[in-house]
Amino acid sequence: MKSFNFITDGDFLEWYQEVSRVHKELAEGTIPLTKENILMEHEVCELLGVTARTLRKYRQQKYLGFVKMEGLIFYLKPLLYLDLFLLYYRPKMER
Repeated sequence: MKSFNFITDGDFLEWYQEVSRVHKELAEGTIPLTKENILMEHEVCELLGVTARTLRKYRQQKYLGFVKMEGLIFYLKPLLYLDLFLLYYRPKMER
């Protein structure tokens, strides 16, 4: 998998804050399924700066979790951030 060199420290800080919020929601037993927490495929492509084909490859390789309903692909924003953090930290923990 290619590295995410285009992701800035600010992006990671934002994602860290999002993950902290998700962790709190999980501890409370709730993750609200609001419109802002559900991303379409094109929104994830834009967020990551990849093409739809590359995103499909990431799904096939099980890098990112998703939900498929009637041919449409959806991503849960908080869980997408968790997936990205796992991809970022996993190689560092394996050293």
